[in-house]
Amino acid sequence: MAPLHTYMPLSAPIPITVLPSIYNKELTIKPSITAKGYGLRIRILGLKIQTPTTSSNLNINSMPQTESFNFTNYIIVIAILIFLILVLLYVKQKTLKKLPKSLQNDNYKLLYQKMIDPKNRIVMIELFNNRYLLLLGDKNNILLDKFSEQNELREISNQADFDKLLEEKLNSDSLFLKNASKLKEENEL
Repeated sequence: MAPLHTYMPLSAPIPITVLPSIYNKELTIKPSITAKGYGLRIRILGLKIQTPTTSSNLNINSMPQTESFNFTNYIIVIAILIFLILVLLYVKQKTLKKLPKSLQNDNYKLLYQKMIDPKNRIVMIELFNNRYLLLLGDKNNILLDKFSEQNELREISNQADFDKLLEEKLNSDSLFLKNASKLKEENEL
């Protein structure tokens, strides 16, 4: 490899350093300061001029032609995807049959609900001919009371009757009130 410069005299008669360079080809000189600012870096790069050659001028007709789009591969991939979808649907059907019926269907009916605060509410649901009064919160769900047909629960026909039932439960010193205050304290933590 030939050196980039033929000769480089260095003269410093005054505090300024001059670096004259004599070279018979064109050069690119890139001065830069180091990262800390204490030094000077000079990069001398030779320019590379490319001349067009006959090998770069290829004839377009001599290039190999690519084949047209192959529909066979496309159809095979689509068929495999459809087969996998059918297998997944079959597996889903088999797993749903193994689940208990209570998880497959919603056998309960939400009858009434009342918001206590933004995080807690009291709901009455009917499940398997029994009515349950639940306190639902962010962190806990508590069963407040259970009403069966044998208890001869008075018929609650609208939201007003449900509110009256809640007032009666709140006025009585029952487990209902203890559970409600317990849940509210746990949700505030």
